[in-house]
This record gives sequence, C-alpha cells and structure tokens, in this order.
Amino acid sequence: MRAIGVCVAVAAVLAMAPAARAAGTWTVQSANAGKGVGLTCAVDESKAFAMGAVDDGQGNSVPVLLTTTNGGDAWTVGPLEGPVAGATVFLSDAACGTNGKCWAMGMSVGQTSGGGFDIRSRLISSSDGGKTWFWPQLQWIGKDWMFGKLDLVSDNDMWLSNGAVVIVHSTDGGATFKAWKEPKLSATEKFNSIADTAFLDDQTGFVVNSKSTVDENTKVETIEAAGAFVKTTDGGATWTALFTGRAEAYDRLEMKDANHGWLQGHTTSGIFLRRTRDGGQNWEDVAIPAPTGVDAITSIDGLWLFDAETGLMVGNTKVGENAYTHAIYEIRNGVLSEVLPDPLEHNGSVGWISCTPQRTCWIGTGNPQVLKYEEEVVAPPEETATGADEASVVERDEDATAPSDTVAADTTTPKDAVVGTDTGDKKDGGGCTAGALPGASAAIPVLAGLFAWAIARRRRP
Repeated sequence: MRAIGVCVAVAAVLAMAPAARAAGTWTVQSANAGKGVGLTCAVDESKAFAMGAVDDGQGNSVPVLLTTTNGGDAWTVGPLEGPVAGATVFLSDAACGTNGKCWAMGMSVGQTSGGGFDIRSRLISSSDGGKTWFWPQLQWIGKDWMFGKLDLVSDNDMWLSNGAVVIVHSTDGGATFKAWKEPKLSATEKFNSIADTAFLDDQTGFVVNSKSTVDENTKVETIEAAGAFVKTTDGGATWTALFTGRAEAYDRLEMKDANHGWLQGHTTSGIFLRRTRDGGQNWEDVAIPAPTGVDAITSIDGLWLFDAETGLMVGNTKVGENAYTHAIYEIRNGVLSEVLPDPLEHNGSVGWISCTPQRTCWIGTGNPQVLKYEEEVVAPPEETATGADEASVVERDEDATAPSDTVAADTTTPKDAVVGTDTGDKKDGGGCTAGALPGASAAIPVLAGLFAWAIARRRRP
C-alpha cells in the first residue's frame, strides 16, 4: 500500500544509518492441499489465505480456500463459498489493505432453481482478513464486465482491468466505478489487450498491452506486434505511449515509483526480465542466472519487489507430463542470485508470491505445501540528530470527487456474509498476486479447465 501520510522534516539534519537486512530464511509449510496451492495473499505477519485444490474423488481438482492465523504453522482447508449454495468459486486476483480489509476478483459457477447456470463475476470484499466475504447481488449495473486484474493503491483507490477493452477506477473502496474503454492514443490507435496495470495513485498509472494466441492442436504460440507500454497522468482521460508495436507478450508489470519499474514477459525465443530507471523511456535486461542442477527456467511465475532494487522471483520448467522443476531467486541491488540450497530441492512448480511490508512472504507451490520467506531487520546504531527535530505531516488528498458518469456497485450490507475460514497490495503494503493453480505457465489453461469442469458438474443429473 502507498503511505497516505508523508513526514517532512523541517530544519533537521539526521545522520541516520539505514536499517540493514539479514539474508532471508525459508520454511516449508504443509498446506494440506493435495493438488497444490495457487494464488496466495498475505494479510499481515500472522494471517494469510490462498487458493488451493484437492481431489474430488473422481480425478478432478476442486478449488478450496486455505487459511492460516498463526504465521503458517497450520493451514486450514475450507470451501471457497460463493453467493449460491454449492457454487464452484475461482479467484483470479486479490489484495489486502489496512485493518484486515481485502478484495478479490471472484467468479462463481452455480445452478439456479430452474436448473440453469448461475455465473457471476464480482469484486468481492472482506472486512476481517478473508474470514468472511461479501458477494454483491448487482455490481456493474447495466454492464457485462468480467475482470481478472485488481490493482490496489489504497483502501479507497483501486483499478480493475479485464484484458480486453475496459479499465475501471474506484476512489471509494469499490462503491462506484468510472470506466474508460480502450485506452487509446487516437481514434484509430487503441489498446484492447491489457496484460497488466501499475497505478501509483488516482491519477498516474502505467499499462502494458500485448496479444498472443496458442494453437489448440500444435500448442504453438503466436505473438502479435501489439506490445505497448502506455502511461496516464490524468486518471485515464488521456494516454501517452512510451513504446508500441513490439512482438512481445507481457505477464507482469511492477512500478515502484514514477521512474523505477520491472517488467516480465516472453517472446517466441524465450522469457525476459527488464527494468527501467526513467519511467519506461529505456529498459535494460536483467540477467537470470542458470539454476544449479536443473534445466534453465522457461517461465517466470512469481515476481515481488520490496523496492526498486530488492525482491523475490521464481520460475519453472516443465520436464514431463505434469512434472516441473523450479528455481527461486533473491533480488538485491537489482541483481538476481539463486537461493541455495533450494528449500524444495527444485522439485515441483512454484509461483504467486505475496508479501507484507515487513517482508514476510508466502509462495504457492504445485505440491501440497506453501513456502514462507522471512527477512530479519537489523537495527542500525543509534545516531544523534543535529538541528531541530520538528516535522510536519503532508497528507495526500484521498477524497477525490466521484465523477458524474460513475457506475454504482451494490454495497447493500448482506444479512448473512459468506463464511470461509480464518485467514496485501501489489504495492508496498502486503498483498497478493494473480494465479490459478500450479504449473504456473499454464495458469490460464488450468483455470479454464476448472471452469469447464464446474459447468460440466452442474450438468450432471
């Protein structure tokens, strides 16, 4: 989460040494999810939730909700409950703000009393860190929208995108939304294949656009020359392109401020990881070291930046039918180094990193396990401040006036909230990453497969 208050020292000169950070420690936790763990979401230092899968006894993967309230020492498996009884629920993205407030992009596949399908795509919310969830009856009133990406800036400010033609913005915690269809440079130059967004506040944001298709028979991917990086500084009213026309597919964009960002993606030749130091005008490749003892990774499936120079990255390689090896990297001073010994001995897939501001992270795996990462902060020696130590607090105005053409969301308090089990931001304050189930480079096909399975299940007598 972006800090709301910014302290500005007045007439003070502090000779403060920065806090040092020891190397991170890794712990393998049992999540009791026989088919693996996908999307993960850190709520705070002790609470987290994740989307996992178990076998339904007929060889199918059934999505479940995994929660912990004791730092991951124990994970509880419960149903991912939807707005109607017996519905199958998927989460494509989630994020938590302050005081246990969380949001998730949820899709529910249920059955009506008449035997038809009850399919709903909603931004669902929780006020208790994921323990209970509210599914609005109506949300995109008069619109047929399905969103997959949630970009949380603060408890009030959030941006949603669906990869096709819509980005919507809320400045009131999801009560109302303002929509801009097809971010465009002109009437003829539009971007309708949004891969990811990175908004810094209610006015400034970055979007990557790319388009690729995979032949169902040959499994060969075709990437169109639709790769673009565009920016808005007026809340989406107008857009400026930093580059366009690249035959590249983009998977994740992280902008830590207006100048510094990281971009992961791939071409038909392989994966890449890049960074910018000038707001996207120029990009430099970041070297990905070959892992020790296993094949080079062929997909990047998790990226989390603590700041512009520090973070975590994970990647996978398919080595057989439903078999993967992986590598885990720490990023320090902008350089990747492999984590050795690997806590899972490189076995299985890993992905979907989620961290708190204190750098406690959870990572889902293709095994019935979750990886936990903790980084100890070593306090600097005390220093004496010279000069006055007064400070003023500059507050960012969070009370943006709602636009006239907002789309109202149903915020009626439910009589009975949907109950899960006990349990955040893509930015600096704890949050979650998009994902479905392990085999991370195949996340979308797996999610589509689960969706098809859910519909097929509703068709059974």
